[in-house]
Amino acid sequence: MKPKAERIANMDEMANHEPGGFILASLPSPAPSNSSRSAATTLPHPRSHPLRTGSAKEEAARRYVEGRLLHISRRYTKKFQPADPAEEVHGYESMNEVAKDLGEVVDVLWLSGTRTSPFPCV
Repeated sequence: MKPKAERIANMDEMANHEPGGFILASLPSPAPSNSSRSAATTLPHPRSHPLRTGSAKEEAARRYVEGRLLHISRRYTKKFQPADPAEEVHGYESMNEVAKDLGEVVDVLWLSGTRTSPFPCV
């Protein structure tokens, strides 16, 4: 192993000759991703005005989101337990299922236009 002073001198040399000192300039740029473009177009249109704080609609949205998060939590917990065909709620088998369930919750929050967290503990 080289002495510390020599390693520092080599790092200073690299920083002076290569942009950023971490990435070689000869590496090509990554190909553009289509995922960010498609995700932006699937968002629903938000409300023009957020739900009024304490209104019945805000309370309904809060109850729905709490219920869905509880359902997601149950499915996550059931993932680690043996499958029981008699149960109504089954554990997650893939990340697609998790993403679908969480996507529904995000859509409701997005549509509600609520600027602050609907949960007092967050």
